[in-house]
Amino acid sequence: MRRPWSWSPASTGVTTYPHRTPAHRKQRRVGARQARIWGGTEYGRGGEAPLARRGSTLTRSLRKSPTASSLPNPCSCRAKQCLITARSDAAMHPVSTPNWPNRRRRVVLLVLAACLMVHPHETRGQGVRTESSRRSEQHYRRGLRHVKNAEYESAEREYRQAIEIDSTTIRAHDGLGFLYALQNRLKQAEKEFATALRIDPNYAPSRYKLGKVFWLRQEFGKAREAYLKTIETEPAYYPAHHGLGLIYEQDGRLEEAERHFKAAVRHKADFGPAHYRLGGLYFEQQKYGQAIEKLQRAAKLIHNEPAIYYVLGSAQMAIGRLAEAA
Repeated sequence: MRRPWSWSPASTGVTTYPHRTPAHRKQRRVGARQARIWGGTEYGRGGEAPLARRGSTLTRSLRKSPTASSLPNPCSCRAKQCLITARSDAAMHPVSTPNWPNRRRRVVLLVLAACLMVHPHETRGQGVRTESSRRSEQHYRRGLRHVKNAEYESAEREYRQAIEIDSTTIRAHDGLGFLYALQNRLKQAEKEFATALRIDPNYAPSRYKLGKVFWLRQEFGKAREAYLKTIETEPAYYPAHHGLGLIYEQDGRLEEAERHFKAAVRHKADFGPAHYRLGGLYFEQQKYGQAIEKLQRAAKLIHNEPAIYYVLGSAQMAIGRLAEAA
């Protein structure tokens, strides 16, 4: 993986490497640790995957279409869908059409023209929204880079500019809420996550992070409800399974806690916190062999965490493996 670097002004001809300074490295470590505490959903899966999947069918269809490149830039979704439908319908009878490529292109263009004539206002509006979305996305990505470097003031400024350009951008609201949560500004974080969920109630990252806010406030009933809704929307969302496991473990419902910790590991095999929690559960149940296996796995995934080694040493001592415990 290439490291970030930047060219200095051309007049000097010198290359600078800001990531090598101690202060910058410390900022990156702080940002990465805080992201891990929150499940890493801002930078990893869950942040962008739902949006990518949402448009994938339309994107694949347009990519396959021979006339997709001829679409005007401000094109409504309805017109694109008509293009796909016309292409699919015409493709049902390719053999019976002697001059197939030209006729197919004419059919597609006629249907597309009809769509644009019936819904001209959608076409103009979509063009404005597309440009706004593009500019908003640029500010969002800049804000994301600032968060990773623990540059919170700059990140907040970029997120706010993204929202000002396009108030319906889900990820900018979600990112701003995440930023507030990292700074323990939980009331503002809750407001941003709620705004994102008003735009799309099925957006799993914001639902999970809202549950995390409730968890930090010790409102465990609300947190459990938010986590359950998250996995109802996206069953493979492993941070929500981990959060449910913590709540059930705290309530003494160990079987349900184990089930959700296992689900988190099943969906994310290298998710260290779930391995650690499973090891702790097995230790309490005196299943020392299983506990040692999970805790050793957690120790490889989570570095410099004394609690893991403490429980691991206790499990090794319980079965007489004193040399390893020492």
